[in-house]
Amino acid sequence: MTPLSAPLPAEPARGAGGESIDWSVIEALRAFSSADLDLVRELVASFEVHVTQQLPELEQAVRRDDATTTQFLAHRMRGTSGNIGARRMAFLCERLEELGRGGVTIGGMELVDDLWTEFARVRAALGSGARS
Repeated sequence: MTPLSAPLPAEPARGAGGESIDWSVIEALRAFSSADLDLVRELVASFEVHVTQQLPELEQAVRRDDATTTQFLAHRMRGTSGNIGARRMAFLCERLEELGRGGVTIGGMELVDDLWTEFARVRAALGSGARS
């Protein structure tokens, strides 16, 4: 079975109220770091910096039909997104990573557009102080 014919994972459902963050991940990080919220703050700050830098690069890779770079950047962003519970972002990155692994970027721009939209939702959720 080639990567393009492999079944794609089911899209993760949004949380209650359409939340973009799986808050149980944030809560687990808080529990891991005890009363010290620096770990959570550092991970969120790192997430925002990395995605802000890498998402435009990923978009350009898809526009250039550069499957290798698409796969690489999508893989990195998938991990970064998953680390803070941005499940839908991680899912979209996984789809882009699979395209790149298959040597194509066809259909990638729609995923990149969805990724930009979801990134805005995640940033708004994180910035609103929800569940803090």
